[in-house]
Amino acid sequence: MKFRLNNGIFKEICEKAKTKRSSSYDFDEKKIQFHKMSLGNTLANEDDIYNYCIRDDVISLGYGGDIDYSNIKNEEDIIKAYSKKYPGLTSFGATAIIRFKNVIKKGDIIVVSKGNRSIRAIGKVTGEYYYNDQSPIRFNHFRKVEWLYKDGEISVKQILKDKWLSQQSIYTFYDKDIIIDNLKELLTGDDKLK
Repeated sequence: MKFRLNNGIFKEICEKAKTKRSSSYDFDEKKIQFHKMSLGNTLANEDDIYNYCIRDDVISLGYGGDIDYSNIKNEEDIIKAYSKKYPGLTSFGATAIIRFKNVIKKGDIIVVSKGNRSIRAIGKVTGEYYYNDQSPIRFNHFRKVEWLYKDGEISVKQILKDKWLSQQSIYTFYDKDIIIDNLKELLTGDDKLK
């Protein structure tokens, strides 16, 4: 009987991803966090938001309204500013801004979803929060990023353990849910599967 060695599915995905990788990032998972974000509604074909963010090396948040939070430092003051201007809306707008502005740090990794089962881009946060009231898209809240992976599609199962992505616009992953070795291989190009 002859044994024939074949590449596994993850190795094939990583090989395809190499052509979509923009740059590499050899991160220390103990020093950073991983966050999921939506860049527009893929079901409503809002590709203009995603395309703008990819082209301009930013992530952007639609929640938070037309308030500049640049000089509002703590969570309590963000909540007050938001609820004063938008008293009838739910508090998620303030929560989303707190996550976007205060929880996400430089060096953290952003995973951009395409529905619940695919990832369309991955970026490293490189800048602090800023507000742009002249934005050409309908979002005004921004952070600079370096895109590590874009213009492709990765199954969520390649980087998350037994999970799908939530529809929530922005949240932080639990470390226990990330398949760190797969994510590192994808983002560093360090092919350990050869």
